Amino acid sequence: MEGYIAIIVAVIGASVALWTSHLTKSNQLKFEQMKLKQSFYLKYIKALSDNMNNLDKDDVTIAENHAFNELLLIASPQVLISLYQFKNSQINYLKNNNIDNVDPQLLTSLIKEIRIDLHGSGPEINEGLEKLYMLSGVIKKEQATPN
Repeated sequence: MEGYIAIIVAVIGASVALWTSHLTKSNQLKFEQMKLKQSFYLKYIKALSDNMNNLDKDDVTIAENHAFNELLLIASPQVLISLYQFKNSQINYLKNNNIDNVDPQLLTSLIKEIRIDLHGSGPEINEGLEKLYMLSGVIKKEQATPN
């Protein structure tokens, strides 16, 4: 009888160890996936910001295009839908110089979808974030000219 108890305890111990190892590995993989996505999203946001600050430079536009293309492999379907809506609005503006078709809410939607993809879809993730925007250019304080 004691032999059976020892075997049962050993099987239970091994099962718990395997289950714990599996959960740890699964959580580690999810964390690494999130960090990878985060790096691609940050790269895109930086490229977008650089492009907003240097519209006349081809290299920054090309960098943004590459970052956009890389997101096609990494981003969730919801992020891709928002990304395409945002980019189509930008393209329409650049092609037609038509500011009427540029919806500032599209950037907010894109950023919110990225946040959900990185942090989950809990209601608190985007709570209070009605209008998001990016800064471009540099605000400089005017210097008084000496007399």
